[in-house]
Amino acid sequence: MRCSFVLDILSGIFLLYAAYCVYVFSEILFPEKCVPKPGSRRPSLACLRSELEADQYHNLQLRVYTSLSKRNSKLISEVMRIENFSMNTYYNELVEIPVPIKTRKNGSLWLHSFLMPPSNVTIPFSGEWHLVQTAKMTTYAPRKQEKYLLETTVNNSSEEYKEIVTHFRTKLVLRGVGEPFSFVMRKLPNEFNSIFKITDRNRYYPLFYVDYLAFTEDNLQEINVNTSRINITVVYYPTSVGHLRMLISVRDALRQMKEMGLGRVDIDMIVGILQEDHLGLLFFGFAVAILHSVLDFLALKSDVSFWRGQKSMVGVSRRTQALRMFSEVVIFFYLINNKAGFLVWLPVFVGMLIDVWKLAKCFKFQIRRVGWRFECSFAEISSEESETDEIDKLGMKYLMYVMAPFSVVGAGYSLIYITHRSWYGWLLESLANAVYVIGFLLMLPQVFLNYKLKTVAHLPWKAFMYKAFNTFIDDVFAYIFKMPTSHRLACFRDDIVFLIYLYQRWLYPVDKRRTNEFGISYDDDPRTSYRKSTKTKSKAE
Repeated sequence: MRCSFVLDILSGIFLLYAAYCVYVFSEILFPEKCVPKPGSRRPSLACLRSELEADQYHNLQLRVYTSLSKRNSKLISEVMRIENFSMNTYYNELVEIPVPIKTRKNGSLWLHSFLMPPSNVTIPFSGEWHLVQTAKMTTYAPRKQEKYLLETTVNNSSEEYKEIVTHFRTKLVLRGVGEPFSFVMRKLPNEFNSIFKITDRNRYYPLFYVDYLAFTEDNLQEINVNTSRINITVVYYPTSVGHLRMLISVRDALRQMKEMGLGRVDIDMIVGILQEDHLGLLFFGFAVAILHSVLDFLALKSDVSFWRGQKSMVGVSRRTQALRMFSEVVIFFYLINNKAGFLVWLPVFVGMLIDVWKLAKCFKFQIRRVGWRFECSFAEISSEESETDEIDKLGMKYLMYVMAPFSVVGAGYSLIYITHRSWYGWLLESLANAVYVIGFLLMLPQVFLNYKLKTVAHLPWKAFMYKAFNTFIDDVFAYIFKMPTSHRLACFRDDIVFLIYLYQRWLYPVDKRRTNEFGISYDDDPRTSYRKSTKTKSKAE
């Protein structure tokens, strides 16, 4: 009772925190627009307005220059120019950049993006006005480590694969607010302090920004002394004030989290969500993520309550539970080996621990203290549980007939035609693919048991319903978060499993004599027993 009360309190606190997060995000994404009061003599004191009119936002010029230095006064060459540039239009240009010899010899290269009015001047600093954003396009990263394991000619020296070499960022993302926006002077966003350029008339030039969050590991390309030219993609996104403010806020927050130990993979995962330009979809994504967390918590609470009160294992497939625990262990180490983000492997790790506890309950594993020693034992099973075990054994035999050939063929194909970092990585990937691709077959013994017993009352249906909603949410987020393809396909596999269970629930009526999700049968409930005894007495009279 006390544990349930504590869980209810924690649920309430979590919901309040989720509501507060939604409020904060709405304040950032939808800033207040300044509207001068009628008859105001000096509206410039209340509002910060744009120096350019709305039509001038569609007649600008964008230039990109290379440099060996962060200082934009030492430009080398112009690599891109867009005439009649509109800040409210999406651009995607493929640009060929010459790589200086100094850069190829572990040097650096910078790109300077200039936004300016239409002009024919050679030097962008000579224009009427200009905005410049600078980005370092080179970084240092380990050389690619994957190789074909069966090739004997490959130099397997660990030093070769640990070498740090120069990589070039093959994508530059620029963002700008595509229309004038009037800010409330007393509520100027602190995030824009670094990009605001104020004129003598106390107005600001267009908001122009390099999206540093778009510099992910996926866009890195190794260069060497023979790389004289490289192709990069220059992308411009028109964005809103709220979205730009969100990106800058997250950039600053991620810098602090990186100093605290947050990995680059987790940062790239968060960045992938924020690249969505439509504010409605972005806000919807945050709301759905919070809903997903709430359903996860409720499913965990219901599942633990079911297994904690479960006394009889009649109708529960112990072998399926053992395979599920083994699968969770394989998936966890597979995600870690593939450098999956913290947000992906943490739920798997929690599920793995819970499955270990469930397996101990299935096999009635007990630890007792005898004096100063601890003894481990397995409790005896009933005759009904023995019958369940025989049916479970038969279903598992059929499962092995299907799983073994697929697993062997898949592992052999991966060994011959796919590159891997090590034999350990190949083993994990082979086991994980077997779990992912035919993972729905792990439900075969439980489905077979339900068919033989002609009931599904022994399953934790409340937890299943929470997980069912989360499964469909996972289908959406499978294409948002960075994860291995096989893990992404597993999200759709779970849909099939729940549909099979729902069909069996419709096919087989609930047997009220069996225990429910809290370990209490309908006939054992004191309230129902009292009602039944009352009806019996009245009939007798």
